[in-house]
Amino acid sequence: LDAIAEASTAELRSAAFVAGAPVEGSGAQAAATTGKDERITVRDYSADRIELDVEAAAGGILVITNSFSEYWRATIDGSPAAVFPVYHAFQGIAVEKGTHRLELSYRPPYSFGGAAQPLLLTALVALVGAGGMLVTRRV
Repeated sequence: LDAIAEASTAELRSAAFVAGAPVEGSGAQAAATTGKDERITVRDYSADRIELDVEAAAGGILVITNSFSEYWRATIDGSPAAVFPVYHAFQGIAVEKGTHRLELSYRPPYSFGGAAQPLLLTALVALVGAGGMLVTRRV
């Protein structure tokens, strides 16, 4: 936080502040590039899913201004990628030079997701229904 507080406006516009060592594959030694050679296309955006097409002229850190949480998972071109805090609050993902498909999904521990969720909901409804039948028969 001290580095952010002491940074100039130019540094805040051109650098991503990450706690700890440089992120592998982030192009941390390269100069920041933003502008006409960089392009991000939002393909899908919802509360628990983000899908982007990224064209990067150089390797670097893509900063997404959603709140960082350890439960966000990312893939780049189908391969797992690390999501880390940037500016102590936002999401950062190291992106290499080139065109990539970036997908983020939010998977908290209480989310079952996939095919298991409808099955668990059906079991819960059946259990509540069976309990209601037991109560009715006792009366």
